[in-house]
Amino acid sequence: MGFCLAEMGLNLGIPNDPAAFAHNWAGLAAFAMSFLFVSVLWWYHHKLFATYFVLNPLTVTLNFVMLGTLALAVYFVQVALHFMTLPGVNPALPVLCWFGALAIVYTIISVQYSIGIAYRRASISENELRFGVNRVFRTAVIAVLMATFCAAVFIFHQLLFASYAMVGAIAILRILQRVLVPKITARLLAERAA
Repeated sequence: MGFCLAEMGLNLGIPNDPAAFAHNWAGLAAFAMSFLFVSVLWWYHHKLFATYFVLNPLTVTLNFVMLGTLALAVYFVQVALHFMTLPGVNPALPVLCWFGALAIVYTIISVQYSIGIAYRRASISENELRFGVNRVFRTAVIAVLMATFCAAVFIFHQLLFASYAMVGAIAILRILQRVLVPKITARLLAERAA
């Protein structure tokens, strides 16, 4: 994740004059968006390693794939925002790649939390179990939303329809979260007590 932050900082070019600085909004926007996503993922990743991570070949491989895909996501958002500054250039492909990469990253985080809960459910506290189940669901929801956006844009070739699809998916997944997360947590706690 430090590599992604370094990559982002290095891609902020030094402008030649104040006019070039004023026109560099795309680079600053790419930096801000990338920094937001990397920061959120850093927190998820830190909590994963502090409490839930299980060291085995699968989780190590997943972790490296996630870190590589995150670096690609940072690249894709920077390309998309650069294309937006060019007249007549459609940034749809790098936007799709960005959302697709984030869907992969969040899927991997969700899987890693799931593995950690499965292995450590008897040894982690009730609060950590609740937090972990919530994190599994939230990261899975984000992954589904990103994938929904990609599929809607790819199939219908319209960002507006993709946005509507995401809003619908958010509503459905939020309802499912309110129903499923407490049930799953209660079941895990009951299994642990038995």
